[in-house]
Amino acid sequence: MYEAEVSVKEYRAKGIPGDALEALADGTYRIYLLEKKSGENIYLKSVSVIAGLTSDNLVEIKTPLPPQQVLVKGVYNLPATE
Repeated sequence: MYEAEVSVKEYRAKGIPGDALEALADGTYRIYLLEKKSGENIYLKSVSVIAGLTSDNLVEIKTPLPPQQVLVKGVYNLPATE
């Protein structure tokens, strides 16, 4: 018979859906923040982030972010940038 003691602590962190992260070839990640809206045009700004723990489809973001809206769906449908 085996006995074990397991201690689980609550861990709170800021996170976003995994679909909001763009994984780059060098192993880093970036997200897109809403820069501004002008008529029907939407301008996004890419920001490099450090990803942490994952739970379900949520990913912890360790990088401090400005208080802007985050693009959470459609990241891989954006046109490539140079």
